[in-house]
Amino acid sequence: MREVFDSLPHTKINEPLAHHIKYLVDTCFIYYIFEKHEKEFIEFCKHNSVGITSFNVEETLFHSHDVGSHFKIRFRHAIKAGLFLNVVDVDVKPWNPYAEKIFVQSLDARLINLIPDPSDAVLAAVAKSISANIL
Repeated sequence: MREVFDSLPHTKINEPLAHHIKYLVDTCFIYYIFEKHEKEFIEFCKHNSVGITSFNVEETLFHSHDVGSHFKIRFRHAIKAGLFLNVVDVDVKPWNPYAEKIFVQSLDARLINLIPDPSDAVLAAVAKSISANIL
């Protein structure tokens, strides 16, 4: 599964491509969308610039065994069918709340006080930094 994410275009948060992304997907959203609305999401991505952070990629890979092989099969199928996602590489990995908090504070010191879960705050901080919405 990692090789599928590795095959997607990657950009860094401070590069111009990242600032063209209009929507960032959350880990729970990606599982939900492939369970219920895969075709609609593929179509949405054709008409909108959609991305996922490397942080959320790691979460997705870690939890993909929890949702079974169905997600993996459908995600691979979607990539082959033309799903286009950009991966925004960030300098923080999941499961280290202290590092997550430091990362968020480096982008927006106020967010960590507004969003109590540091892993949720990571996505919000990246989205705010690149002016993207969160799905």
